[in-house]
Amino acid sequence: MKWFAKINSVDNGFIVDYFDGETKKKVVYQLKTEEDLSTPTETDKSHIVDMLWDLIEFFGEQGSKHDKKRINITYEERR
Repeated sequence: MKWFAKINSVDNGFIVDYFDGETKKKVVYQLKTEEDLSTPTETDKSHIVDMLWDLIEFFGEQGSKHDKKRINITYEERR
């Protein structure tokens, strides 16, 4: 069974087409607009973090709490 995820970059984020061998689904990860942000000049990349976590879970690579090494994705504010 062939699983895949096709990622397309668009002006305001990403569109990912998921296929798990039986079903297809399309998910949009959209950049937050200035109205959604507390500070209109800030850049918010949380949609990318959401996409990466969804990809890891889709392929079953999130790991176990018992693993010595685990994947970690963070989005941190610099001060």
